[in-house]
Amino acid sequence: MSEDKHEGELNIVTEKVGKASVVRLSGCVEIDSSPKLRQVLHELWKGKAHVVVIDLAAVEHVDTSGLATFIECAQELKKHGGRLILSSASKRIRGRIALAQLETYFTVLDTFADALASLEE
Repeated sequence: MSEDKHEGELNIVTEKVGKASVVRLSGCVEIDSSPKLRQVLHELWKGKAHVVVIDLAAVEHVDTSGLATFIECAQELKKHGGRLILSSASKRIRGRIALAQLETYFTVLDTFADALASLEE
């Protein structure tokens, strides 16, 4: 497990759980912090991660640059048959994803347990 703290605004912890590369976030995914997240995700997809689960349980806010980072990750994973799963997003974040009609890019599940269970299907 590795942990990277970005100026107290966004904390990023990565780990491998079964078949998935898990990225646990806390704080805000905004224009100032999304480049650091993009770098972490880039390392995962370049390392040929097949499934990336981003746990949003402790995320307070995601702006458009954060959503763009998720889309970029999903597109890169799909290039080699992979997928991105977002889990545990707040109602506000889920609403933003739905409003922007982004469900076609990645799977959004209610809980982290649901995300892991979906890997067994």
